[in-house]
Amino acid sequence: TARQVGADLETRPDATARLLNMHARFHWGIDEDDLGGSASLAAGISFVAFASGGFVPLIPWILPCGSPVLTRFFPLLATCLKVKLAATLGLSIVAMFVVGFVLASNTPTSSCFGGFR
Repeated sequence: TARQVGADLETRPDATARLLNMHARFHWGIDEDDLGGSASLAAGISFVAFASGGFVPLIPWILPCGSPVLTRFFPLLATCLKVKLAATLGLSIVAMFVVGFVLASNTPTSSCFGGFR
C-alpha cells in the first residue's frame, strides 16, 4: 500500500532524493541517470541565452538615426523614434518565432506551430 511505501522510504537516509527522482521520472519523464552534464555549463548557457534575448530589442537603439540599415527596412516611417520602435517590434517578433521554432524542432510538435506559439 501507499503507507508501506511511504514508511519504507522514510526509513532510508536518501529518501528525499529517491522521492524527487521518482516524482521527476513519473510525472515529467526525466531520468536522473540520463541527465549528466554540468551545472556550470548550464548556468553559462542560460546566461548567454538571457543576455542575447535581452540584447535583441536594443539593437535598433544602438544604431544612429540615419543608419542605412534602419531606413532601408522602414522607409515610410518619418521620425527616428518610429523607425526604432518598428525595428524593435520586428526584431522581437522574429526572435520569438525563431526560439519557438528551434525548441519545437526537438519535440513531436510541428516546428511552425511552436514558432507561432
